Amino acid sequence: MRLLTERVNNRIYEKIGYWFSVIVLMFLSAFRADTVGNDTHEYLRIFKEITIISDSGSRYEIGYVWLNKMVSFISSNPQSIIIITSIFIFYSYGYFIWKYSKSPWLSLFVFFTFNGFAFALSGIRQSIALTILLYSYDYFGKEKYLRSLFCILLATAFHSTAIIFVIVFLWKKFKINLKIICFTIVSGIFCYYLFSSILQYIYILFPAYELYYDGGRYFGDTRLASVINLVVIFIMFCFCYSSLFNKYSKKRIDEKEMINNNYMLLLFLIAVVINIVALKLNLLDRVTLYFSIYSIVLLPNALHVLPKERRVFYTPIIISLLYVYYMIILIYRPEWNNIYPYSFC
Repeated sequence: MRLLTERVNNRIYEKIGYWFSVIVLMFLSAFRADTVGNDTHEYLRIFKEITIISDSGSRYEIGYVWLNKMVSFISSNPQSIIIITSIFIFYSYGYFIWKYSKSPWLSLFVFFTFNGFAFALSGIRQSIALTILLYSYDYFGKEKYLRSLFCILLATAFHSTAIIFVIVFLWKKFKINLKIICFTIVSGIFCYYLFSSILQYIYILFPAYELYYDGGRYFGDTRLASVINLVVIFIMFCFCYSSLFNKYSKKRIDEKEMINNNYMLLLFLIAVVINIVALKLNLLDRVTLYFSIYSIVLLPNALHVLPKERRVFYTPIIISLLYVYYMIILIYRPEWNNIYPYSFC
């Protein structure tokens, strides 16, 4: 009885500490200056001009336009849109991690170091879409497919690329195995070589992004970011698959967790494939986020199922590698998200 009470108390303390950390990150996001994040100044400008922006004539999705209009009825201070969106984005991440991760503190660390936090401060529209898709995944796992589809459509109203998440319904009948992995990666390589033809269909689906081709900002030579992301994501995927789907781990995971791991790894596999194609079109790096975000749960869960001695060995190595990855980007490529030096509004 005493041991049970201690476990309950520890869980309560862990929850308090976890949500306190989430609130700290939420606070940093909500009250950042317009110099923090590549697009923050643009979102503040949109809010100031929202009364003259037409729903049909705007280059921004209708969901984001209407969100600005609703917030403007509450407050005319441009910082209001940053505060409201930060609360939603970070609460959604916090809820998802707490529900699915076996090690929330480590998930939060992965989120902070592996581009999640930095991107949340830079790309508001897509971050809103991404977190709505986390709810879509939640409903999908509960077999509430209409609600899941509704969330996808709602996310698309904030960022049109979110429609790609409908692929989750195609993956429903698949189980992760080496054949599926090899076939999917080969398909990605095939798409890489046929990219010029496929690109025309991409522009039919997302005509607004054709301007990037004309401008050459995201098309052409392979960027260092695309290569690094592909290598890191592929290594993460291999580690998670080998840890979660070996004969020893399967004995330690119940059926519900196994189903979740299967769905998340299939989505993570899509991130690997999109990153292969992104070597041709760097703009696809952002689309990868819809699927690579599941690393914040998969990686801690993969460590959790390992025997204690292996877990003690791998955990500090992974933490160190993530820290080094984060510091390399921070020092040598600060312009990728432009969140440092940080300052308050």
